[in-house]
Amino acid sequence: WEERGAGQRSASVISADGNLYVRYQDGTVAMAKATTDGYTEISTFKTPGSGEKDQPSWAHPVISDGKLYLRENDSILVYDLK
Repeated sequence: WEERGAGQRSASVISADGNLYVRYQDGTVAMAKATTDGYTEISTFKTPGSGEKDQPSWAHPVISDGKLYLRENDSILVYDLK
């Protein structure tokens, strides 16, 4: 793919149920279709308290039992993917 997603700088990627979940260093999280046709974002959001210059969002996302887990500084955020 040559397209750039909504976030900035480095990213970590996880997949589940035919979708990619991309977490960028600036705290942006994007959901995209996992296809060979191209990068197509479905939705994006920014995690609360993310993207601070001295506190980048480095922790990798985790998906378990239909829930997306994100660590942001000293907090754990849980999003229901169902």
